[in-house]
Amino acid sequence: MAVESLTNLPGIDMAKGLAQRLSHTIKGVAGNIGAEELQKAGSDLELAIKQEKFKDAQGRIDPFEAALNRIIKSLKGVAEDDKPLEDKKTVVIGDPTELLALMEKLAPHIKKRKPKQCKEVMEDIKK
Repeated sequence: MAVESLTNLPGIDMAKGLAQRLSHTIKGVAGNIGAEELQKAGSDLELAIKQEKFKDAQGRIDPFEAALNRIIKSLKGVAEDDKPLEDKKTVVIGDPTELLALMEKLAPHIKKRKPKQCKEVMEDIKK
């Protein structure tokens, strides 16, 4: 795992360079996927390493690792659900004209906030 690479490297200069690159890369990927907590933790760790505040960097590894593990765990759920298209249920689309008529029938019930009538029309749409 990336965090183990940050804490168990031989040679301070090599460790500093690799740790800074890893934290920078993970920070960037976190930003790309909207993982703000991990992005912030990566940024804080990267800055401490860059400024050679190694004691401070050591204290930032645990929050970084925790945020990274949360993202990895959540992404595993997404990856497990990412089945090939042929494994997924086939959705049959009805006649567009008929669907439009049903949607027009549904609209006034939505506007009037009539859930019972909406449910009835939704059942027709599902057919």
